[in-house]
Amino acid sequence: MAQAAAPDRLVSPSIDPDEVEKFSRIAGEWWDPASKFAPLHKFNPARLTWIREQLSAHYGRSGAAPLEGLTLLDIGCGGGLVSEPMARLGASVTGVDAAQANIKTAMVHAEETGLNIDYRWAWPSNCWSRTGRASLMWCSISKWSSTWPTRTPSCAIAHGW
Repeated sequence: MAQAAAPDRLVSPSIDPDEVEKFSRIAGEWWDPASKFAPLHKFNPARLTWIREQLSAHYGRSGAAPLEGLTLLDIGCGGGLVSEPMARLGASVTGVDAAQANIKTAMVHAEETGLNIDYRWAWPSNCWSRTGRASLMWCSISKWSSTWPTRTPSCAIAHGW
């Protein structure tokens, strides 16, 4: 039985190939606070505090590992700037991104920091069957494709899907 070759790129109506290419070109800069991701590094502590507070309140948890025992699907994970802190808070994390270069950067950084995160190169509409059920989902997309009603930065948390 012949096996299909892996695709060179992901194609989906919800993915803007130009955005994937843009982030692929700068994927090596995700963890450099002086890079094009500098604003994200400055914003990330506030974003992570908000996520932690929301999840801790929702699940009635506190302490050093309030996400222990929960599973998180991080859609549009980029280089892992949300995935890694969530793993440190105890969550079992799967990070998904349409840019293969982002996934490679995230995998290398997680390995360097000793974190066990399941990073996958996939698009959101195809990741549900690949990841199984999760306690929660975090979605951070920098620019929705033209098929979505808005093109502004978005984020969302969904529980128990």
